[in-house]
Amino acid sequence: MIESDLGHVDEALRLYGRVLAVSDGPEFAHIRAVTLNDLGTTCTKAGDLPGAVRYLTEALALNEGSDRHPSAAANRANLGAALRQLEQFEPAREHLESALRYYRGIASPIGEMALLEELSRLHCRRGQCDAAVRDGAEALRIARKINDSMSEAGCLNALGSALLGRRELTNARNRFEEAVRISKEFGYLHSEVQGRVGLAETALASGDPHAAQAVAAAALRMADGQSYRLLAADALLVRAQAALRTGDPGAAEQFCREARVRYEAAGVTGRARDCDVLISRATARGSR
Repeated sequence: MIESDLGHVDEALRLYGRVLAVSDGPEFAHIRAVTLNDLGTTCTKAGDLPGAVRYLTEALALNEGSDRHPSAAANRANLGAALRQLEQFEPAREHLESALRYYRGIASPIGEMALLEELSRLHCRRGQCDAAVRDGAEALRIARKINDSMSEAGCLNALGSALLGRRELTNARNRFEEAVRISKEFGYLHSEVQGRVGLAETALASGDPHAAQAVAAAALRMADGQSYRLLAADALLVRAQAALRTGDPGAAEQFCREARVRYEAAGVTGRARDCDVLISRATARGSR
């Protein structure tokens, strides 16, 4: 997982593919399940969500068939994260809550923290911002207690998004800035880009589209450089919204069409529809 954690997504995908190619057969079932899980989580980072679901579902079947309960719980957690991004919210919730029950049952703070972070993101996407803040804050408390800086950065981003949903803009900005600071210090590229997109969204919500445009442009360059396709789409969507607010409907339409292509490729149909609405608005303004 080192290449993936450090942001080298394409190299990680290549290496996992090589492991799968030589681990066919029942005697390699455990190795195959571990590799499928890691491949699935890397695909999630890369924005290949259908691929992530396919690999994680296969890993889950292998682990449940062999009664490897800890591994199956990890598969459910990662599968729930991918389904959440695909906006399949109810199956995502079922997998995440099942994994959370397991980790609480064995008193695993690391597992509980990871599941609470994901549930915070899920609640946020469903507009349940109070629940999102509750779970995000608890996940962050655990991350700090166990001194896990990588998870701390991720939890800060999740909590920042929840606070942004509640329009607590200063608090949200502070969380995103802290996530970016930690990520830069330790080289957590995915969390850094995520935090920068959050800062761009916060600037937009604060009524500063010029700042949002600049921050989102920097986030987009980083996301494209690391093959973070969904984060790149998120940055493009902020750029489109900012351009529309600054009176540049042509640029807004261009950014939105680029974002739509990426969302559609990842299977994120809800965000693709958001792009369609914005494209219609940009086209209408451009024709005036």
